[in-house]
Amino acid sequence: MRFASPTESAPRSEAKFGSSYRSVGRARCRGSLGASNAVESMSDLAWYRAIAPFSSFSALTAHGHFHRVPNDWTVVATDIAGSTDAIERGHYKDVNTLGAASIVAVRNALSGAEFPFSFGGDGATIAIPSALAPRALTALDRLGHLARANFSLALRVGSVTTAELASLGCDLEVGKFTINGQRSLAVFRGGALAKAEEILKSRRFAEPADPHDAATDDPSALNGLSCRWQAVPSTRGRMVTLMVTATGRPDDAMPTYARIISRLEAIIGGDLFNATPIHHENMTYRPLLEMLRDEWRYSRKRLSLSFVRRMLEIVAAWLVFRCHIPPLFFDHRHYARALCAHSDFRKFDDMLRLVLDVTLAQRDAIRSMLEELHAAGEIRFGLHESDNALMTCYVDTLEDGGHIHFVDGGDGGYALAARSMKSQAAPPSRRPGQPSLATS
Repeated sequence: MRFASPTESAPRSEAKFGSSYRSVGRARCRGSLGASNAVESMSDLAWYRAIAPFSSFSALTAHGHFHRVPNDWTVVATDIAGSTDAIERGHYKDVNTLGAASIVAVRNALSGAEFPFSFGGDGATIAIPSALAPRALTALDRLGHLARANFSLALRVGSVTTAELASLGCDLEVGKFTINGQRSLAVFRGGALAKAEEILKSRRFAEPADPHDAATDDPSALNGLSCRWQAVPSTRGRMVTLMVTATGRPDDAMPTYARIISRLEAIIGGDLFNATPIHHENMTYRPLLEMLRDEWRYSRKRLSLSFVRRMLEIVAAWLVFRCHIPPLFFDHRHYARALCAHSDFRKFDDMLRLVLDVTLAQRDAIRSMLEELHAAGEIRFGLHESDNALMTCYVDTLEDGGHIHFVDGGDGGYALAARSMKSQAAPPSRRPGQPSLATS
């Protein structure tokens, strides 16, 4: 196992890694996961690019969509130390930005290559070939210095190989869920991410490298990252952030997730897409000075052509989306309408993660359903509600498939849902053969 050199704020203490990740007790791994597709070891990303995506989120519970990640890959995880304190100080947007920046920094370090990842609000989980891990960890180390210098936040980074996880009985399996026909999101199962979390949070982190290293000042490291939209208000009543993890072994969990998704769809009245938190008609671009100030914080080297170009791009985008001046070279209305179809408000990474815009009655029905399943010993869950959702963007191009938007609930979102789940009493264990109290 290798640990990158994270940035920590004083006073230093033992890392409690993963505030909004899988802190739900000891990971339980291998049983038979059924018809997962075994693969030969590969040291590049062609294997992941070749995976055929599925188009219905409810299909993630089907065995045939998952493929075992080769043993020469590495799981890299990041999170923000003290994210709950940052939320209480009103800095959750900064926390979200750095969580998404983890993905963007690695993508740019790998020259825009496609790799499986999951955004978790105050951090991210990434899977890459081990041969590429040094480049990714170097990029994240640099991001950690930026977080400390410009945001006064500590980014923690850890990594563990899939071979080590497999030796502990935990297989990492990945599938691809297409969100708009051209852009796909990774979905993970097998218990390996939970085991990686368990390993990483038990270790101390190394001292950071010299924060004045000139290499940390690469102005292009976060190219494509943007946080230019104001919080998106709920149009139905409440934004609900959900984290749900099934108890027991991974091979027993997928039927539980299938029932949960089915019951959520019944409550919402159709596909979960109907409860999308992103509504382009009531989205507003942020004030220009706010965006320029934030862009200033994304770089430590401002006397560069790359930095000046990004500042000019912000002004141009502000004229289009805030002042409604039609551009000459792209359809800005189509781009705004496409934001919803390019967002990650439905995720699965060894647990179900959702941000949904629901009515008050639907919120109550969702909570009641989850409490019923918890009482039956089938799940643990966290639920947080707010008036809005946050959106952090990665824009490679303005064309369909060229951008993705990371969504979290407002006022703490995934971080506070995770705290709710950790504080939840462990569910009673069901005896073998005992029927569930929660039926679909």
